[in-house]
Amino acid sequence: MTAYSTYISASSEQVVNKPSNNANPPSTITVLIRGERDDGHGGGPSVADYAALSALLWPLAVIFVAWLFRREVSVLLGRIKEVSFQVLGQKISISSDKASDVLEEMAGEMRSDLREVHWKLFHQIRRSDGSERVDDIFPGFKRDTPEHKLLGELRGRNLIRPLEGGAWRDFKHPVLTRLAAAIARVKPDFFPTA
Repeated sequence: MTAYSTYISASSEQVVNKPSNNANPPSTITVLIRGERDDGHGGGPSVADYAALSALLWPLAVIFVAWLFRREVSVLLGRIKEVSFQVLGQKISISSDKASDVLEEMAGEMRSDLREVHWKLFHQIRRSDGSERVDDIFPGFKRDTPEHKLLGELRGRNLIRPLEGGAWRDFKHPVLTRLAAAIARVKPDFFPTA
């Protein structure tokens, strides 16, 4: 078996195989792969190893670059006037104003018919950020009670969910759904205060 370290440089697209040691990689953005081969071909990864790695690296690089330029991307997205996409061969175009109206209507459905007691519970769950269990919020919690119904109504609106998934139980940790958390970040005053 031959031990190796492989450095793949994103800036120069070079692949350098070195014996396993603490040598510094040759570039600014570097992925280090350490392993051993036992295929009789000597040290270093095979062509198939590089193909698999490249399939993984490009999406990670795109995500990393998007994260680096997140403010600029946000400003750019704010300037978009129309979005077009194809679904089942049909082109769909929607203006940013119309998209905003549609999102507002969808969000209105999330909020409709919920009472003050729902919003108190929602904001308590939002503040706890998963640190409280159901039985911390509702001591002696049981299923098929008014408290269980409150949790179910908020979950039915896609506002909260058990962190662990599945049905509501006393030991579960209520958290906001990704959608509710995203709306709360973008538009903090969207959800009524109790």
